[in-house]
Amino acid sequence: MFTKGSTAAVAAVLLALSSTAGAVNFPGTGTGAIPDAPAGAPTCGSSNEGGTPLVVSFQVSGLASNVSTVGLTMNIRHPYRGDLVVKLAAPGGTPNKVVFSHTGTNVPNACGDNSPLDGLYRFYDLAPFTFDATGGDWWASTRDPVTPGDYRASTAGAGGSPEGGIPIALSVGFTGLTPEQANGTWTLTLLDAGDAGVGDISAATLYINESLPVSLQQFSVD
Repeated sequence: MFTKGSTAAVAAVLLALSSTAGAVNFPGTGTGAIPDAPAGAPTCGSSNEGGTPLVVSFQVSGLASNVSTVGLTMNIRHPYRGDLVVKLAAPGGTPNKVVFSHTGTNVPNACGDNSPLDGLYRFYDLAPFTFDATGGDWWASTRDPVTPGDYRASTAGAGGSPEGGIPIALSVGFTGLTPEQANGTWTLTLLDAGDAGVGDISAATLYINESLPVSLQQFSVD
């Protein structure tokens, strides 16, 4: 039986992300403290959000087929999840995709949810999902801290269009990239748009699958 949070479950998720069905993992470099927005700077949701982003890089090489799916893990701590704007980008900056941004609010220029982050968070298209805090729904998970585990990416909050909190496929936009487009430096950008509370990211890994999407249903966990 699949038990969320168990060692066996974690192993199954990582196996799903990096299975032999064509997936390769690339560790990130440049991890560390996420700079806080300076006091008095334009803050969350504005067109000119304050702060200097931290950029984590993934050196992708050896891909020989078009990209099918992508997944992302990050070990991150921050006292206010709603302050963060997190984006993944292919080489050259395009295409790019919001992983999460200003979680928990659709009010323009508001930061959002104050739940802290502390642990390993995994984002991929086939994360087990329910529209509540029991799994997969990033906006619904408001525990203290937000439970480490498996989630889907979501649309940005703070007055974005479409409205924030809609689960989205992280792979859309990246699927179909050719080896010429996908080999190179991918980036994960983390912007702290609030001027209170400092966080850090200690590790991140990008997973790229070159073949068919991998389903957790392929794996049996006792």
